[in-house]
Amino acid sequence: MERLQSLSDFINKDNHWLVLAGTGAVLIGGITKRKKKSWPKDTVVLHSVDKGIWDMSLTPFAVKLETYFRLADIPYINNPTRQQSSKKKIPWIEYNGETVADSAFIVEYLNKKLALDLNMHLTQTERAIGRAFSKMRKPQWLIIE
Repeated sequence: MERLQSLSDFINKDNHWLVLAGTGAVLIGGITKRKKKSWPKDTVVLHSVDKGIWDMSLTPFAVKLETYFRLADIPYINNPTRQQSSKKKIPWIEYNGETVADSAFIVEYLNKKLALDLNMHLTQTERAIGRAFSKMRKPQWLIIE
């Protein structure tokens, strides 16, 4: 109680400017943006939530992207963050200064940018079956224990 009383005495003794300055500094410090990090050239930076206890991402969309990066031998860095993309999506990537959100758009973007085709060994029929399965699956992920 004594500490609270001394704080109110401090505020009441013409120290309003000091209290306002301190409050302003805290607010401005919380609002300012961090400097943009410099990432290695030709490396995908995956911005996603932290990994779980088994070193696997907590979001299935990030797992999909990390699997794709490993299959395609694309160098990537995982940057754990809760910051969303400009489209309010997680995960999202940065690649040589460009940002892309949504896992499906990311795969499509990197396929075009890096001239990749992980399905080139498939026949037309196999490609059609794969496309049908990817379009017919439920958009929700079910986790069964």
